[in-house]
Amino acid sequence: MRRLLLLGLLLGALVPMAQGTDSAPSAPAAAPQPHDGDHAAWTFCFEDRDIPPWRTRAGTGLNIDLLDAASRQAGLQLRYVALPWRRCQSGVARGEIDGLFAISHSGERERLWVYPPDEPDRSLFRMFQDGYILLRRRGDAVSVVDGRVIALQGRIGAQPGYSVVDDLRQQGFDVDDGTPEPALIVRKLLEGRLGAAALGMNAWRDLQAQDDLALDGIEALGKPLVVKDYFLVVSRRRHALSPGATRALWEAIADQRDRVVPMSAGPAPAGSRRAD
Repeated sequence: MRRLLLLGLLLGALVPMAQGTDSAPSAPAAAPQPHDGDHAAWTFCFEDRDIPPWRTRAGTGLNIDLLDAASRQAGLQLRYVALPWRRCQSGVARGEIDGLFAISHSGERERLWVYPPDEPDRSLFRMFQDGYILLRRRGDAVSVVDGRVIALQGRIGAQPGYSVVDDLRQQGFDVDDGTPEPALIVRKLLEGRLGAAALGMNAWRDLQAQDDLALDGIEALGKPLVVKDYFLVVSRRRHALSPGATRALWEAIADQRDRVVPMSAGPAPAGSRRAD
């Protein structure tokens, strides 16, 4: 019995020695804190189509120049990947990609990802402006009055995933958005399978520069169907992780835009093959 008592006393003396001389309990490990930046590169996707002067599939153009300048100012690393437009959008909506760029705003899209704030004015944070032009066969009566298409006979062609598709459908028009290539949309118009086509103004300029596409039977209305601001947006996951860094990137875009993007790159008359 005495041996057991001595053993207990000895063990009691050893426990404080094992814990150290400070009798206060050691502090618990700090919980991970959310951080407002990310030293790893953020991935942004864009449509895998050459749309000069804004961007090319090879990762060049004014959009890339602006984002490179803005990311340096914001202290971020960005990487860019060209993807089919719908795949790019769905990847950001699911949080698999950090964001995308060269996209206009709509209430429907705002539920999928995060746009720059609308206070005091969302347009301050735009990357650029561009417009849609209405194309028709030479001599047809279809036209645009106050942003609305009138005297249309047939369907309107437009590229899939573009905001003009929803704009036209909200006006009650039957839109054919099954053809992603602008040249094929124009061919369908020439063949009489469409009553008109709505293309981005820069896409139309690019078609005019191609020698292998006969456009003599096509005319573009001189006034844009609509002009829109185009933004960089981030996934909801990226915004939740890095709200301050995201805001810094948007503010850097606003700060660098007029230094990088020449005024001549904005919406302008759509070219020589135009309706009066």
